[in-house]
Amino acid sequence: MSQISIGILEAKVEHTFGGMYGMQLIASKLNAVIYGAAMIMVLQYFMWHSNGDTHLVKGMVILLVALATLQAVCVSCQVFEYFILKFGRKELFDITVSTLGKYVGIYLTAFVAQIFYATRIWNLTGRLAKHYQLLTYPVVLLSLLQVASGIALIVLMGNMKTTSNLILISSIAFKMIVLQGVSAAACDVAIAASFSFIFQSNRSGINSRTHSLLSKFIIYAINRAAATSICALLTVLLYHYLLGAFCYMIPLLLNTHLYVISVISVLTARGSLQEEDHSFRLTDIVRLPSIECDTDSATPTQRTFS
Repeated sequence: MSQISIGILEAKVEHTFGGMYGMQLIASKLNAVIYGAAMIMVLQYFMWHSNGDTHLVKGMVILLVALATLQAVCVSCQVFEYFILKFGRKELFDITVSTLGKYVGIYLTAFVAQIFYATRIWNLTGRLAKHYQLLTYPVVLLSLLQVASGIALIVLMGNMKTTSNLILISSIAFKMIVLQGVSAAACDVAIAASFSFIFQSNRSGINSRTHSLLSKFIIYAINRAAATSICALLTVLLYHYLLGAFCYMIPLLLNTHLYVISVISVLTARGSLQEEDHSFRLTDIVRLPSIECDTDSATPTQRTFS
């Protein structure tokens, strides 16, 4: 049993092959499943939902796919390396450089997804009220903070080269992990709060059906933030309390594909909501139309918030 002091906390961890790399094997299997689900959703998006989107939005989706794929490939290569190439050679398991590619995919995927939501908030608030655009600033700042701390951690791991060297500066590494996880979770909560506030503030004058559709978007925004922020915070907690078992790898890896799924879900949800109510238009969450019914006619007239 080895003991690592991390700031004011102490974590007792037992480093065993089964505890450390067995959990990584489980994490890699779960990661492959969620990655496959995310790629199916991406395929459906490009086949049926991408026609009206700009090249910038499509390019962003392709970038998310590339980063998620980088993460999935690096995780698979790491498992192959541990259980095939290095199996039985304990001296080789201390090297961390080969694992850095997956962290690049993890932190950059979160950053791209969060910036995507920041642009949606900026465009949406620009059509409603300019002062609402202030809601974008904390989202961007928190997103930059989480990716900067993540990149700093990657650089630190690269410089240390081995796990044993990284343990010697565990207090610094833990602070970076906490900063990255907390800022990522706070950013996701800020995104959900911003959308909820915008939709809630502009319900006046809309019909009951559009009101219901906006409620669905609010619920989705909250659920999305809950899923990604819980994974981010679980990564921090498990890293400290169960470091020897590498349990933190499960939420850390899965969160990458949750970000991809959340973005694709927003882009594909527009079509299903429009089919549910043909008078409702929500293009990239940029326009919030409402319905004014003519008292002399059953024909609805569309009005866009401004």
